[in-house]
Amino acid sequence: MAVFDSFGGTGIDLPRVPALPWPSPAKYRLDVVATDVLDVIEHAGGWLFDRGMAGWEVRVLIPRGCDARPLRILGAQVFNLGLVSDVCVVGHMPQALAMAASIDLREPRTRRRLVSAWGHRATEVVMWGAPWPPSDGREVIPVRYALSAAARVFKAHAIAAVAGTVTDVAATEAFFRSGFTGPSPGTDLQPVS
Repeated sequence: MAVFDSFGGTGIDLPRVPALPWPSPAKYRLDVVATDVLDVIEHAGGWLFDRGMAGWEVRVLIPRGCDARPLRILGAQVFNLGLVSDVCVVGHMPQALAMAASIDLREPRTRRRLVSAWGHRATEVVMWGAPWPPSDGREVIPVRYALSAAARVFKAHAIAAVAGTVTDVAATEAFFRSGFTGPSPGTDLQPVS
């Protein structure tokens, strides 16, 4: 291969060296397990949007056949809930796992993944809806998230995409947190006092 210099002459023939790929930066990951698109958007849509904007990889697992478009409005990647067994692969635990309290914890795969997340002390486990008692007696604390102005707008559009009407979006979202022994990796969930 001929190499040309800036003066129009030819240089020495050198083999082309492929560029080294830049390492991708490490990302925090939030996995969300949900059975209803509107439920996840109404209860956690603003939090999902803001974590995505902060650089988190946000993955939502919903049942096959659900409309994923409203979740994509929030910037989430959407996967089939049937893949729930792949959420917490050994060595690839998310930094946060969120789900509705209405998720059937009697279903063996779901329960196994939640127990796995509880056992991995670096994973923040968050639920919305009624609080639940962890089987190992860990403390469950109520927390809240204050939505950014952009999160409120995108959440309103996502709700409209599901419900067909635009609604007012509250400034905060409420959750229950357990299974995490350190400060929130996002430091965005504040204990309710």
